Amino acid sequence: MSRETATLAEYAVGLSYDDIPTDVVARAKDCIIDTVAVTTFSSSLPWSRTVAKYAESTGPGGRSTILGPDRTRVTAPMAALANGAMAHGFEMDCLRQPSVGIHAGATVALPGLAVAEDLGSVETGHWGHRALELWGRRS
Repeated sequence: MSRETATLAEYAVGLSYDDIPTDVVARAKDCIIDTVAVTTFSSSLPWSRTVAKYAESTGPGGRSTILGPDRTRVTAPMAALANGAMAHGFEMDCLRQPSVGIHAGATVALPGLAVAEDLGSVETGHWGHRALELWGRRS
C-alpha cells in the first residue's frame, strides 16, 4: 500500500515553525495577506453576500469570522465555507500555478484561520504560527 499521505502527515506533525526557512515563512505571509485582501474585497459582491448570508443563517453563535466589513461571527465550518467561496469571488486568489486548480489560500489558510479562531488561539497577527503549533499537537 502507498504511504505518501502518511509520510506527508508525519512530516507535518513533526514540523516546528522554527524549522521553516525564513524565506518560506515570508512567502506564506505574503500569500495569506493577499488571500485576506482578495476575500475582503470580494465580500461585497452579490454572490459572496449570498454565501455569507447562508453561513450566517446556518452557523450563528460561533467564534470564527466571516471576512469583510461586518466581521460576522459564525461556526468554524461556516466561516471556512464563506471565506473560501469569497476568496474565489473575484478570480484573484492565489494560485501556485495558473490553470492547475491549486488555491492554497482558500483551501488551507482561510479554514486554518476559522479553526484557530474557534480554538481561541488567535493573537492578532500571529494566527498562522499558532495554528501550525496546534495542528502539530492535535495529531
